Amino acid sequence: MSEKYRSFVVFRIKDLYCAFDCLDVQEIIRETKQVKSICRADEHIMGVINLRGEIVTVISLKQFFKLKEKVADSSIIVTKTSKEHLGYGVTEILDVVEIPIKAIESSPTVPDGLETQYIGGVFDWKNELVTVLESERLADLKEVTA
Repeated sequence: MSEKYRSFVVFRIKDLYCAFDCLDVQEIIRETKQVKSICRADEHIMGVINLRGEIVTVISLKQFFKLKEKVADSSIIVTKTSKEHLGYGVTEILDVVEIPIKAIESSPTVPDGLETQYIGGVFDWKNELVTVLESERLADLKEVTA
């Protein structure tokens, strides 16, 4: 990968297009049936998974950002931050793309439901505006809402 490009995993949460930097993504799990519920957890916590012996909390980004949708999360993106592994339930994984750094802009407006502290910028992809989510900042969301 060139220093002038960044790679992203592009995904959809309801009708919102988002991305994580590939350097933050450990793996993608294409199903959610292995998620085990947690009693009395906040509604945005889908549950936990056992990822090769490590218990990983899975958070529904749709629920956290209060995007109402009747379709269940279909995939999990597992990220590794300086603090821990976290899984994020998403509606659909779309692609892995390489974007020129100069094409990534700071977010002038925030899509409904999102908060600016979780956004690392935006870029255009296939005529859609993609919001870059900062996994390191999202890792703090459990503490913020607890």
